[in-house]
Amino acid sequence: MKRKSKNLRCPTWSHLDLPAVTGALLFFALLQPDPAFGQNSARLGSSDPFVDVQALEPTIRVELRYATANNFMHRPVYPPIARCYLRLPVAEQLRAVQRELRSQGLGLKLFDCYRPRPVQRLLWAVVPDERYVANPAKGSRHNSGAAVDLTLVDGSGAELPMPTPYDDFTERAHRSYQRLPAAALVNRERLAAAMVRHGFVPLPTEWWHFDSADSDRHAPADIDFAELAAAAPPIDGAAQPSGAELRCAGRSAGSCGRAGGGRP
Repeated sequence: MKRKSKNLRCPTWSHLDLPAVTGALLFFALLQPDPAFGQNSARLGSSDPFVDVQALEPTIRVELRYATANNFMHRPVYPPIARCYLRLPVAEQLRAVQRELRSQGLGLKLFDCYRPRPVQRLLWAVVPDERYVANPAKGSRHNSGAAVDLTLVDGSGAELPMPTPYDDFTERAHRSYQRLPAAALVNRERLAAAMVRHGFVPLPTEWWHFDSADSDRHAPADIDFAELAAAAPPIDGAAQPSGAELRCAGRSAGSCGRAGGGRP
């Protein structure tokens, strides 16, 4: 008997009532203890603290897709309090990328950063394909705060053309795929080159996903967004972005009068 292909794609689940299914899965995922993280002393997974990326670099734009219904689950799986948290060294790498891009009139827009383990189990239950979703038994670098999903934006904050929308689990999202419009190919390479220059490693199957080159030093954490909001250390000199800083996000320093919007 011919074996079925394991090449899972989003249309495979299009017949399901995903809001109802994912709601039930999230409920049970939140009830399940995580055997890998039973001791409070190990819950953070690393001595490097988590920081709110926008507190470190306010000009980086953030749209946490899993806090909205605009994702492949078709419902929010993060609470409203969710923010983009990364390990401090990883967030500093990302700030360096943003500052380089701003000199070119561009910027970053982040879709996902730290991801709690219960949510990882929920995503895996719907897409058990390690090309796109890490097996929660092993842990994702998102769970460690050492991976980020993102894209490029212009000076007004508009997303630049890329090969596919975010979380498109098809071959078109692979970095080796070439049958794409010229602008998408150029922007994919521009983003990857900037990220690599500042210590990130691209995931071959998702143009938007990058791991810190030092991600293995961080174990998966076992902490929710409410705890992170209370525990994340303040950033010296950081402030919420002003209207002028948001208008300048992604533009060159010369076109806005002052360089940067956070720490010097």
